[in-house]
Amino acid sequence: MTDIAPRVDLAGPEIAVAQTVAAVETALEDVAREALRRLARGPGTDAAGRLDPGDEVSKLALGLCHPGREWAVDLLSTLGQSDMPYSTIVENYLAPLALRIGQGWEDDELTFVDVGIGASRLHRVLRRMEQTRPAPRIRRRQTLFVATVPGETHLLGPEMAAGLFRETGWDVELQLGLDDVELGEALSATSATVAGLSATGQQSLPALERAVAMARVIRPDMAVVVGGAIVTIAPEPVAAMAPDGAFASADEALAALPLMAEAD
Repeated sequence: MTDIAPRVDLAGPEIAVAQTVAAVETALEDVAREALRRLARGPGTDAAGRLDPGDEVSKLALGLCHPGREWAVDLLSTLGQSDMPYSTIVENYLAPLALRIGQGWEDDELTFVDVGIGASRLHRVLRRMEQTRPAPRIRRRQTLFVATVPGETHLLGPEMAAGLFRETGWDVELQLGLDDVELGEALSATSATVAGLSATGQQSLPALERAVAMARVIRPDMAVVVGGAIVTIAPEPVAAMAPDGAFASADEALAALPLMAEAD
């Protein structure tokens, strides 16, 4: 007679695992909500200005990079549905989270794929804000042209900066991911009086130099400024390109560009 193996009931273990996973996710959501409360007060930083890797803000930033945690996007999107100013959401919440994701890449906590997931989710939060909020009223007659230099892959910073300028009444033409030819065509077509070119690392210096020179030739009437991390990473090469301005932060640009536009 053939022995029949006893039936193993997997329902119990499977339910236990599912309950454990659900409990972990619930705990992480609680951490994320606490992170939003902490961000409202300002994230903790060390003497070098780096975000504290052990606090809830860091956990939320790293959670944004996890493929299975869509609730993190939904949680952040609730901010965009509030009456909180765009500048507050960007400066107090999204920018520190983006900074922490970049810090995770530098410290080898996150892979290239992880960073891509986190950045794309922050992009989605920004797009949801644009879709659900009333369009800011344009209060300036000048248009601001904002573009990343060819080959630049860091798009979140210029996208947030464009939103900050729109909130203060600028009409902003945002161009992301153009190559040299496309950037030249966009500069020729725009009616903007100021062009802001965004770049991050040393690898973007040749493209930035080409873009500044191109803008000078195509639109000699236009003020050309440089923004992004490149301003602090490589100040001397940037200065050698002789832009009309170089701004390491959106706040600096917001203070200076109105005067430049009026002088044009």
